[in-house]
Amino acid sequence: GQRRAAAPAAILLSEVDALAAEAQAELAAVLTRKPPAVRWYATSKRPLAELAAAGTFRHDLACALATLVIDLPALSERNEDLPLLAQA
Repeated sequence: GQRRAAAPAAILLSEVDALAAEAQAELAAVLTRKPPAVRWYATSKRPLAELAAAGTFRHDLACALATLVIDLPALSERNEDLPLLAQA
């Protein structure tokens, strides 16, 4: 049969908006080196672009992490989803 290519490694950064300034600097340095075959995923409670505009998050890091943004409102704001989740 055909040989499949290995899936790239993935790193999940949870609540990246809570990172201290030093950690943001280190992460920005790592992302600029772009390790081969690594996919970066980041979650945040607040939009990184807004935090960067306010000066509380590194702009370069916000741009590097926000190549695709999926805005998912809190479940308390999506009552119509509750029956489907209960069934699952």
